[in-house]
Amino acid sequence: MTTILPSAQTLAESNGIDWYALRGTGEGGVITEEDVLTHLAAIMMGHVDAPLTPVDAPPPDWNGVIDLDPAMLQAAGMDQETLQMVGEAAASLRPAAPDPVPAAEPAPEPAAPPAPVPTAAPNVGPDPVPAVPAAPSKGGLSGLLGRLYGRQDTERAPAPAQPHAVPAAPNLPAHPPVPAPSFIPAAVVSPAESPTTAPPAIPVPVTPPEVERPLSERVPQSTPVSAPSVPLPAPTPAAAPAAGVTAWRGTFMRRSDPVPAYTAFKTQLEEVLGTTVSDTLLIAHAAQRAAHLTGRAHVTYLDGQAVLTPDLPLRQAALRGRPAERSGDILIGGGPVTEFAQQPGGLLLTADVHDGLLSLSLLGEVDVQQGAAFLAAIERLLQRPIALLL
Repeated sequence: MTTILPSAQTLAESNGIDWYALRGTGEGGVITEEDVLTHLAAIMMGHVDAPLTPVDAPPPDWNGVIDLDPAMLQAAGMDQETLQMVGEAAASLRPAAPDPVPAAEPAPEPAAPPAPVPTAAPNVGPDPVPAVPAAPSKGGLSGLLGRLYGRQDTERAPAPAQPHAVPAAPNLPAHPPVPAPSFIPAAVVSPAESPTTAPPAIPVPVTPPEVERPLSERVPQSTPVSAPSVPLPAPTPAAAPAAGVTAWRGTFMRRSDPVPAYTAFKTQLEEVLGTTVSDTLLIAHAAQRAAHLTGRAHVTYLDGQAVLTPDLPLRQAALRGRPAERSGDILIGGGPVTEFAQQPGGLLLTADVHDGLLSLSLLGEVDVQQGAAFLAAIERLLQRPIALLL
């Protein structure tokens, strides 16, 4: 049974994570907050698929049609022409009434089967069938089974010898014997039951009883042998956990949008500068322009190329410039960033552009509405990347 700390369960359920699939690292396999936050960091880096966002179900009494009140729309300031267009669109979306189902015609009554025509029984043959002595009838299932078994024995028995041979008429063809009816009613004479012989008994070999031997004979005598002393290996010390690895806490958000304009802008920029420009560097500049939406001011770039400033230094020296810092209000990285400690109130933003699709992940202590507005502003800036040069 999987166990989880209450605080870790609250953190997992608030981010939509199925904590039953996590592996706990606490005592006895207990899932801790560190396990949930490490799973969130793996989702943010794209190693694990993000949980699906639940969608509220429609009201149970909704029929799928949106009825708009014309009086309400007119009072809101909608002109007559627009009001007429809305009414026509709503009428076209309203489901049509089903066609009336015609009444089913009554089924014809089945015709009565014709009465059977009696036919004369054919002449079976010149050989008379000897009469079988009547036996007392038995009622129920046992009587019926007994008669059926007796009938089968009679069919297998050889025909009795005839006392007098009767010559067959020369002018009559030979007729095959008529088979007996498959069902014999209770009133018909049933053959007598033939006695059955029991199979011969098979002799069983008799095993003589085993005589218990004394305990001294059953237990083998062993000579004690002194084993050589072997020194025990020293216990291997447990590996210490990696220092500096910390888990981030807070709200996790993710957004994906196609950015074809940004892809073309980056291609042209690399042709002009003659060097490769990092996606994370350009996205970090867009995040610097939108950082005020989260109440933060300082952005730190963790890709190891340059420390950002509000202006974009589009020079080759700046692109090969100073190493990155490890502190700031918003940390932006394109690779593993779990080794950087979380600052009080800090945010972690990871970005990736693959085949013209922008993927942004945000984790930290931020309001949901502020975080959504922050990611949307970055996406709008990358849709018009020329704004990064102004």
